[in-house]
Amino acid sequence: MALLIVLGLLCVPSALCGFSTSTSFSGGFIQQNSQKTWCYYPSAGLTTALSCGEDYSSILAVHLKQQIAIGYYSPDGTRYGGAEWAVPLTNPGKIYLCASGRVGDGSYQTFCGEPVTADNSIPGASGDCLVAKAQDAVSDGCYVPSQAAASPPASPTIATIPSPSPDPSHILSGTTYSSTTASPASSSSTTTSNPLVSPSTSTNPGGGSNGRDGLGIGDRLGIVFGIISALSLLFGIFKWWRKHSRRNRHPIRPGMN
Repeated sequence: MALLIVLGLLCVPSALCGFSTSTSFSGGFIQQNSQKTWCYYPSAGLTTALSCGEDYSSILAVHLKQQIAIGYYSPDGTRYGGAEWAVPLTNPGKIYLCASGRVGDGSYQTFCGEPVTADNSIPGASGDCLVAKAQDAVSDGCYVPSQAAASPPASPTIATIPSPSPDPSHILSGTTYSSTTASPASSSSTTTSNPLVSPSTSTNPGGGSNGRDGLGIGDRLGIVFGIISALSLLFGIFKWWRKHSRRNRHPIRPGMN
């Protein structure tokens, strides 16, 4: 018997020191992560409770203040140790096992149960204490409890762009003003035309209406008359040159009429 107690105190990992193998129960399972740390991996959707009654209330409060995901506790809340703590082989007394972890859906879960009678043993969570809570802080890397309190990102605020008001001193003929008002769901566009003039034509002080090139009817007639006059002049010069050339080639001899 004395030898067994000594072995328990020496904490041989392979047989007598806390958890040494992956262990499952009704509330999930406990196993090592990639850093060789023993962590609790809860099953999803087991509870939405936030508190426990009877003796578990004080034990749960103590555990949630710890920074190690797994812990063994005495009835008065004294923490014996973590997953490496060896359960006494004889007369262990009343021992509570508590563990916290993050569920695959992003929620958190903590359980506390008793009795604990040996290493690698987990009390059933269904009849003990099971809450949807995480510890305040965790230092062993099993999970990140701060994610539970992270608030969702705020919805972006879309500002409303006021419609521009045209300056009467800068109104141009045919000018079109466009304004857009933005909203979270959709945007609408409103086009306002200058009510003083038509967008396609503008008033000509000399009479008539201007075309796309800005010339009035009088301007166009002047250009046409100018072209006709130039052609007439060229034609007259051509006739004079031709008559003069013929006289030079056929001079009038004396005595011939």
